[in-house]
Amino acid sequence: MNKAIYIATSEEDSGKSIVTLGLMSMLIGKTAKVGYFRPIVEDFEDGKLDNHIETVINHFALDISYNDAFAIKKSKLIKKKNKGKIGEVIDLIIEKYKQLEEQFDFVLVEGTSFTGEGTVIEMDMNVLIAKNLGIPAIIVGSGVGKTLDELSDSLGLAYDSFKQKEVEVLAVIANKVQLQNIELITSGLKKNLPEGVLVNAIPIISSLNNTTIQEIVNELNAQVLFGGDFLNNQISSFSVGAMQLRNYLMHLKENGLVITPGDRADIILGALQAN
Repeated sequence: MNKAIYIATSEEDSGKSIVTLGLMSMLIGKTAKVGYFRPIVEDFEDGKLDNHIETVINHFALDISYNDAFAIKKSKLIKKKNKGKIGEVIDLIIEKYKQLEEQFDFVLVEGTSFTGEGTVIEMDMNVLIAKNLGIPAIIVGSGVGKTLDELSDSLGLAYDSFKQKEVEVLAVIANKVQLQNIELITSGLKKNLPEGVLVNAIPIISSLNNTTIQEIVNELNAQVLFGGDFLNNQISSFSVGAMQLRNYLMHLKENGLVITPGDRADIILGALQAN
């Protein structure tokens, strides 16, 4: 029986993290001890943590330290590859994975996210890691900006990349698909993939792309004066409060962000009362 699954994608913003969170939630309900491992992480500023790892560990209260949940930063990986030392990277990843395998009944492994420098090598690295860890994969692809044929071809190529290296693919998931196209894409994928591969599609939910207050606070390094309990509220629109209050109130929308100078007490108080 497999003790791990590798969640992979071949593109940026595929929604792989949502699938990871969903699988983790399901696994925790069925398995006593579940671990999480992200072999390659993006480079992050000193003092900051990888958001994927931090979210999973904190949300599910996993008994695992942050440093044990990843193996190498992408910049170091690129340097190793340029020096022909990719074998050292694989050895390190295997070593850290084995440590988790001994501690947990099941380990969920999340692949790279195709952001920043080095995206050209990421697909090959995902395949190579899954092969060397000896674990099956789930492939996630995004339907945003693609025709049905393009999405099917993209997921098919990703599937072929894993199968060529003899990595078992358990499932192929088309994410962010228009609701009316769910049946079309699943039937199309089933025709092109072996019968044993689970095929599924997840409809796009536009609200999931909305920014939260917390994200804006982080980007602006802002000071929260009050309302700290509502930082996870989502923003669906924004408007600039620069006109007279009676005119501006006509432009307010639900879940809207108001941008206004600090000395416009009329706009601030009016927007608060109008909420």
